[in-house]
This record gives sequence, structure tokens and C-alpha cells, in this order.
Amino acid sequence: MQAVEHPPTSAALAGMLEENLPALRAYARGLCGNPTLADDLVQDTVLRACEKLDTFDRDRPIRPWLFAILRNEFLQDARRSWRRMELTEAICDRELLTDATPESCSDARRMLEMVTALPVDLRESVSLVLGLGFTYEEAGEVCGVPAGTIKSRVSRARSALVASFEERAAGRTPTAA
Repeated sequence: MQAVEHPPTSAALAGMLEENLPALRAYARGLCGNPTLADDLVQDTVLRACEKLDTFDRDRPIRPWLFAILRNEFLQDARRSWRRMELTEAICDRELLTDATPESCSDARRMLEMVTALPVDLRESVSLVLGLGFTYEEAGEVCGVPAGTIKSRVSRARSALVASFEERAAGRTPTAA
């Protein structure tokens, strides 16, 4: 490809890009090792070339400029790739499917009902500490009581919840806490 004497027009750029696409694809596939990612990389390169056309040095050939853009796009993508996870079938099965059964959903609903049935002071303490992960000190600040009181309330709430679950498992109606 010869050096261009003036910035290429859209039609001229399109022709030069079209002329270089096979070589860009081959280079991208060599860098990526994945035809799909390589095609995406070539597409990003073409978009970047169109955006940065005003930076093109008309005294130089366009081919090395395009390949430099492609290489830079590849390197930027490689730097960003640690944040991406390839979505495989195993990941889909592990992350997108649940092992929840109607029974486990029912147990969770029962647990929420039992927590709701606790007296307010026990319910708020167990919700803050066990549900939201507050420390005893933080929960004490929220409730306006000492951390020891929160510890006691959480302990009593746990005991009441265990007793309720055991009573339900035995087929009896739970007693109030």
C-alpha cells in the first residue's frame, strides 16, 4: 500500500480497510487463538481507525497504522480480561441453577415466619447480627443497648428458633418465645 497524500475520504478508507481485513483477521487470530474473539478484535480495530482517522499520518502507509491499532486493542483487552469470566456450561450450571427444592423454599419461608414471630427486641437483634452481619457492638449502637444485651438477645433468639424448628419437625405447634 502506498502512502496517502491527504487524509483518506470515507470511501478511500473503506477500500483500504476492506483490502486489509483478511490480514488483520489472520493477525488477530494469531494473537487471540480464538476466531470469535479475533473477529471482535478486528471490528474494534476498524471502529477505532474510523474514530482516530484524524490522527493518521498521511505520509505513512495505512497498513502498519491499522496493525498497530489492532495490537493496542489486543493489549488493552488482555489487561482488562482479568475482570471477565468466560461463561462455560459448568459455570452456568454452578451459578445460574439452584439446588433449591420446594422443601428448602418452604423451610426458608418457615424460618422467616418464626423470626417474625419473635418478640421485637429479639427479632431486631437476630436480624442485625445474623441477617445483616453487624457486630454486637454495631447492633448495640443501632438498638441503643450494650453489646452484652445484644449477645443475650441473639442467644435467646437462636434458642427460640431451634426450639420452634424442633417442634415443627415433631409435628407440634410452636410455642411463642
